[in-house]
Amino acid sequence: MEFIPKINLNDYTMHALRTGIGSSIAILIAEFFSLDFSSSAGIITLLTLAVTKTETIRLGINRISTFLITMFFTLTFHPFLGNNWFTFGVVLTIITFIFSYKNLLSTLSVNAVSITHLMFRAEITMHDLLNEFYLLLIGLAIAIIVNQFQAYSRQRKFLERSKKSIEKRFVCIFEKMIDYVKGPEKKSTIWDEIIQLENDLMELTKCAVKYQQNRLPVKDDYFVDYFEMRLQQCGLLHNLHYEIKNIRNNEEAIQIISLLVTEIKKHIEDQFFCSEQIDYLSELIIELQEEHVPSSKQEFINKARLYHILKDFEDFLKFKKRFYESIE
Repeated sequence: MEFIPKINLNDYTMHALRTGIGSSIAILIAEFFSLDFSSSAGIITLLTLAVTKTETIRLGINRISTFLITMFFTLTFHPFLGNNWFTFGVVLTIITFIFSYKNLLSTLSVNAVSITHLMFRAEITMHDLLNEFYLLLIGLAIAIIVNQFQAYSRQRKFLERSKKSIEKRFVCIFEKMIDYVKGPEKKSTIWDEIIQLENDLMELTKCAVKYQQNRLPVKDDYFVDYFEMRLQQCGLLHNLHYEIKNIRNNEEAIQIISLLVTEIKKHIEDQFFCSEQIDYLSELIIELQEEHVPSSKQEFINKARLYHILKDFEDFLKFKKRFYESIE
């Protein structure tokens, strides 16, 4: 079984560089404009940088909206309760409740820092409010800018290598499936391998989603759709376990399934044989339906199981066909 790496140190290196450089630039800009608490701009950049451009932009928008809410409650309670720890606790309690209810707790830390800058002043002026707002804008802008630097080529190569690896593993599973169908006495690990393949495909789908979101505004969802298609196929193979296990005493069914699996295996990587394979499978299903009425209960059960197996393999091929039709 070919190994698919799940941890790439280059990703961590790039994120660390974006964080360190971006935070430093944000502080430098804040100092250039002589803003109070200039280090907060760097902290905002640090806390806003996410692993994808989409998440960074979403977090930035949420920070602006929650900042306005925080300033509203700060200006509301400060004149009445004064600049003390009690006022700070009241405002923090209110915004924490609101952000929790709206699933915006990721923005709480930055807003809490803004409160500490303002709450203990004798009077909150327009200059103070603009200072906090400019710190926020600088931190968010730098986070969005530095997150544009992504190793697209390396990420794509990783996904392409993973795609080829997945196809080889499907071929290997089909080869073992043929042995499993023909050799009831053999102990096979094929079903455990299918489960492991499902797990790897879910991880690869997550990697593909990150790649897709980092490519924005370019639309590049090929790998997401591909791994999801293979995941659907994998689920079908897993569901076949019980039916195939109980049909291995039927010689006619064994021959049909073996020939079918061999045919699918030969073109697992090829997009141009889907229609031909589906037509071939449809003919098998029609022939099965037109056969004589089963003369015994066991014959009926075997025929029903074979029919379900063929229909599952038909769905297996249709998933692949729909995927390639969609990208055309």
